[in-house]
Amino acid sequence: MPVDQKGRLGKQRLGPDGCRLAITRAAERAGLDVKLTGHSARRGLVTTGRKRGKRTEKLRIQGGWAANSTVFFQEP
Repeated sequence: MPVDQKGRLGKQRLGPDGCRLAITRAAERAGLDVKLTGHSARRGLVTTGRKRGKRTEKLRIQGGWAANSTVFFQEP
């Protein structure tokens, strides 16, 4: 949910542009000299989850990927 400048929760989801702005501003405040996007966080969910042995199906649901998404690959 979006949060306004006074810390009040909105009634709708935070959209892609809102995510990008929040992540970019947080990175700037932290003094990071990198380009971060909403996709960076979403992809990081999969990378970290897989490293920690989380089930692929749970990661798909949490990240909002379709069951046939090519984001996930089969390991040998």
